[in-house]
Amino acid sequence: MSHTQMLQQADPKRWKALALLCTAGFLTIMDTSIMQVALPVIKEALGYSQVNLQWVMNAYIIFFGGLLLLGGKLSDLFGQRRIFVWGFFILTLSSLFAGVAWNDMVLNVARAFQGAGSALITPAAMATIMTFFAANPKEMNKALAFWGLSGAAGGLAGIFLGGIITEWLRWRWTFLIYVPIGILVLFLSSGLLPKGIRRNGRIDYAGAISVTAAIVLIVYGIVIAEHNGWQSPSTICHCRSGPCYS
Repeated sequence: MSHTQMLQQADPKRWKALALLCTAGFLTIMDTSIMQVALPVIKEALGYSQVNLQWVMNAYIIFFGGLLLLGGKLSDLFGQRRIFVWGFFILTLSSLFAGVAWNDMVLNVARAFQGAGSALITPAAMATIMTFFAANPKEMNKALAFWGLSGAAGGLAGIFLGGIITEWLRWRWTFLIYVPIGILVLFLSSGLLPKGIRRNGRIDYAGAISVTAAIVLIVYGIVIAEHNGWQSPSTICHCRSGPCYS
């Protein structure tokens, strides 16, 4: 097949779709850092202890990192767009609950669901990019570069925007800002994103649960290491993905 024929098969909406997917990547990484500046205010508003305050961030990171593999498998089985939309629906709804949280437990649970939604979004978005630009390796490299930059920009922008939002609005808007953006992304997804290729197969539920639990425990062990220390028995046991016995 000639280079011209390959270009002719490329989806004409691919660059608009890439902008949408990069926005998704930007948001999922930004969510790991946007509330850092607001943490002292959140602590006072919801009565967190200094020890428990870390869970505003850790709840997101644990479920985001722990469920990525499962999110990729689900996007293969059910189609990238469907999982992408499910992920953004979960992220948007949980951001609403995080923004209106009335105590620390509600915020922690909402943050965990935000992480779960992002774990569905990220592999589905990545797979969609690979599908969109498969016809042209040069465009593929460019698209992947934009995807990588969007995540890096999200991490940097989170701290900057978190400070501005906390200073000029309220800490709750570090979460509520995702609601209108999420609704817009959901609205645009059906017109810009293909359904994706669904692969034949089934979910090994026992395997999915065990692998996901193992990854969650590893990520949990890593995030608690800062507080408990790398040589702590709880850290070592969780990083080994096995139960601890006293």
